[in-house]
Amino acid sequence: MKEKFIRFMQGRYGVDAFSKFLTTASLVFLVLNLVVGMIWPGNLLSTALWLCAIFCLVFSYIRMFSKNHTARYREYNLFLRYKNKFDNWLSRVKQSRDYRFFRCPDCKQLIRVPRGKGKLRITCPKCRKVFERKS
Repeated sequence: MKEKFIRFMQGRYGVDAFSKFLTTASLVFLVLNLVVGMIWPGNLLSTALWLCAIFCLVFSYIRMFSKNHTARYREYNLFLRYKNKFDNWLSRVKQSRDYRFFRCPDCKQLIRVPRGKGKLRITCPKCRKVFERKS
């Protein structure tokens, strides 16, 4: 039986972080569906959550069993791009207590400076443009 499954999975895309995310999202949608269904039975929101859970689960399995590696790799790179944007935003939110963030007026580089230092002369590390801002 194990050999049959190994032969079946040969050439298929398999599991990656995006598939794991979709599977976890489907479980979250199902739990939310149960909670909403207990509070408001027969609600349209409960049905929508159930449909989202089923869609995430089916899409996850389609990705795992697919033999089209280029399309799955493109989807995975898109997922990573948005995940990295979210991670960078979350990091900035965590650091916002101690630091201020400014964008360079010329090259739009994001620059981090300590909070509460008064008026600062900031030099962009990328283009060497000097500008003043209040921290």
